[in-house]
Formats: sequence, structure tokens, C-alpha cells
Amino acid sequence: MDKYLQQLLQDLQLATQKITWSYPLSQTDVAALEDWIPDTEEEKTAPRISLEEWTGIQQSQFPPADRLSDEQIDLLYAAIKKMLAAYNYHATFLFSLPTRTKYEVVRTHFKQEAIQKRFHMGFFELCFSNKSHPDCLMGTECHCTYFEELSKKWVNDDLTPEEEAKKILDAEAQRLKKKYGKDYMKYYPFKLPNSEHKKKEGDEEETEED
Repeated sequence: MDKYLQQLLQDLQLATQKITWSYPLSQTDVAALEDWIPDTEEEKTAPRISLEEWTGIQQSQFPPADRLSDEQIDLLYAAIKKMLAAYNYHATFLFSLPTRTKYEVVRTHFKQEAIQKRFHMGFFELCFSNKSHPDCLMGTECHCTYFEELSKKWVNDDLTPEEEAKKILDAEAQRLKKKYGKDYMKYYPFKLPNSEHKKKEGDEEETEED
């Protein structure tokens, strides 16, 4: 396996280096500024290509995670992540996950159609079902589950950007509270717009002491 892994790492390095121009184009580039389009428009018009064809790396080249040691997983995932970043096609996880899990998610979904964006970040598709399911490789940190729960709390009101942001923050706080209990604020990834959640947390602690 060590010899095979070394060859695979070399293949990933070559795939990383073969990009002939950078993604995305620099905002200081005059041509880029002249040709720049909004992300929503680029999402519709940017070229699509098989990720395998684009990178020259085949999904079948990646060994299953259970055949690799932790050290091998770390080396291989770092090389994959670097390659994807070079192609401006980032594997971005919302939550902290073991590297072994992230590797298996990317390995499993590597055979996909990629979008070649020039002006905005492109993202590796981590889930194709767009709905939560018990077999999700990300387990309790399933992205689809998260957005399902978020949408349940969403009301189709005419909200200001600040109100929309607060709704998202409230939903995230509730998700973490459900998972981690009274210690949920330790895991909160965003800067709160006000002290409302902290106040609620203090109220709960006083209630428990009573």
C-alpha cells in the first residue's frame, strides 16, 4: 500500500500543478473586472465538466478509508484538498469532522460533474440527495439534516438582512443546544449579533441551580 500511496500522491501533485491559470481570477486583473459577473449568473453559465476528466484523477484510484491508517488518511486527504483548491472546487464542510470521515465523503462523491468558475468559489458536492437520510456518511453532522431543520424554522416574511441573519443564528443555536445541552455555546461558530443567547444560557443555569 505504501508504494501505491506514494504513486497516488505524485499523481495528485501533478494534477495540482497542471492548472494553466489560477482560479478565481484576481479582482485586480483589469480583464477580470471587465468580464466579472455575479455568482448567481456564473452558476448558470460556467462550463461543466467531469471532475475525473478535469483533474485526470479517477475515483477508483482512492482506496476505501478502512484500508488506510490514520497517517495515510491525513497525507492523502491533504493532497486531495490542495488539488481541489487549485481547481477552485473546494470541499467545504460546515462542521468539524474526523479527517477519515471527510476523506470517505470526498472519495465516495468524487465521480461528479464540476463547475469551472472564474470569479467566484466553486464547491465540491458533498451530498447528492438534498435530504437527510440515515446512511449519510457525515452521520449526525449531515448537511442536509442541518438545512432541513433550518428551513422548518424559517418563515416567509419580509425580513431585513439583519433579521434574516438573526433567524439563521437562532436556528444554529437551537441545533447546538439540542446536541450539546447547556454547554452548547462552546461550539457556537458564529459571532452573535447580540447577547440574547448568552442571556438565555444564564437564565437556564439559574433555573437549574434553583
